[in-house]
Amino acid sequence: MFVKRPMKTYKRSSNNTSKSQLTQHPVSKNARKSQLSQHLVSKNTRKQMEENTRDQEGPSELPVPDVIDYNLNVLFVGLFSGKKSIKERHHYSSSNNDFYYALYESGMTNGDHLTYLDDQRLARDYKIGIVTLASRPEHRSKTKLSIEEIKKEFPTLLEKVEKYRPKVLCFNGRAVLQAFAIFQNTRINSSTKKNIVTEDWGEQPNFSIWWSDHTGYTKIFCVISTSGRVVQYKRQTKIKYFKKLKELIDNDNKKEMVKNIKSEEQHIQLKKIKEEIIDLIDAYIKRGFNNEQEDCEYDDLRDFSPNKKRKRGQKYSPPESFMAKRW
Repeated sequence: MFVKRPMKTYKRSSNNTSKSQLTQHPVSKNARKSQLSQHLVSKNTRKQMEENTRDQEGPSELPVPDVIDYNLNVLFVGLFSGKKSIKERHHYSSSNNDFYYALYESGMTNGDHLTYLDDQRLARDYKIGIVTLASRPEHRSKTKLSIEEIKKEFPTLLEKVEKYRPKVLCFNGRAVLQAFAIFQNTRINSSTKKNIVTEDWGEQPNFSIWWSDHTGYTKIFCVISTSGRVVQYKRQTKIKYFKKLKELIDNDNKKEMVKNIKSEEQHIQLKKIKEEIIDLIDAYIKRGFNNEQEDCEYDDLRDFSPNKKRKRGQKYSPPESFMAKRW
């Protein structure tokens, strides 16, 4: 006789399990909720949790180190470092920033492709420096700075220029240049009442930074900001001013080379003239000594004694050589 057997019941362990993964025993509601809380966390929730932890940690206390050395061709000045630059501790770390691409296209890196990881090589290998104007911890939580806040950082910048003496000081962005011009107007030209007029981009011929000993000065240049936020200018337009900066540096280096060659030639000529004068003096001294020796030998042959007969009425006056020999 045929007897019906009761069918087995199958239940899903969770919503994430496939159709093939079934369990014979039913799962309790509490276990199911715990599994859902562990595995069904959305991506947006995870991102929000990461952002909250970053906000609790706060900005890094260590600033991005300056890339600077003596006698640089150019020293770039940025306003403040971005979040990624602070995290990586390298200048212009954002992939949207065109700084290193513009350096390559202008020829300032001698054909080498560089990234933000190579920023510390710039001063040593290419004579290029980078400093950040607002590098204090209180500045890093801001996206914009007022002119008064920017002006407080310029004395430190002038100290660096006076110490390291770069040929060109290049501002990466017009806002920093305008703030610097206002600072210079209030600091230097308060007595003359002559305001410095700035050009939009390129070389600023109206003002420069003279060194304290007046042996030279640093020129001022301005390029369009390489930040990815500046979208009103194309990349090629930004690169154009980097190329003009390269031309200015090359012209200054040529002038300095010609000046050094001329000074070296003058030094060689003066050295030759000095040697010729010394030879003439030595020859003149030797010739005078030989003449004096001949005169002494001739005087020894003559008789200048007081007993020598002289004409009647003539007084005796011994010669100078006789007086020198006797007395």
